[in-house]
Amino acid sequence: MKFELKITVPDVMSLIESGQAQYDPELDDLGSVLRDICETLEAAGVGFLVRVCSEAYWPVTVRTDLLVVVEQLGVVLASLAQDQVGKLDFYEQGIERVVSLVPKDGSLLVQCSDLVVKATSRTESVLVPREAVIKELIGLADGFLRVSRACCEQLASHPWFVEWATDLQRQVDELRQPKGGPIA
Repeated sequence: MKFELKITVPDVMSLIESGQAQYDPELDDLGSVLRDICETLEAAGVGFLVRVCSEAYWPVTVRTDLLVVVEQLGVVLASLAQDQVGKLDFYEQGIERVVSLVPKDGSLLVQCSDLVVKATSRTESVLVPREAVIKELIGLADGFLRVSRACCEQLASHPWFVEWATDLQRQVDELRQPKGGPIA
């Protein structure tokens, strides 16, 4: 498949967070909590695999790239549920690509292009069954929520995360029960 976004979990994962993180409502937001969760997950050995529009895996990290993807995941799922274009920006240094998910005849045209256009830039595209893309994104959301709660129990109980996770779960549930029947 040319659309893969997965979390990998080691056979033995330790709970390594210490104490309750303190966040200042004037200086911090959900992004601060997600950043701390991703840093903890990476330290615990959790991995992130991305392979889009090619057979090669992208050089991504949990601390940086998974963080930017999960921040966008709810919006992307909501867009796809409305049969609208969804976009995942891998905007951190090293990847700097945008993945567009364009509805087309019951499938999704997955387009990968550079965020910064250069002379060598080109857009790669692949047509993927809509259900396969949705299943992959739902799996990523489910995996992130599950491993966050297992590895970072205190961070995952922060009210900002709980509210975000509840909304993300609602998006997942809506996509699992589309108008035409369940996806998986």
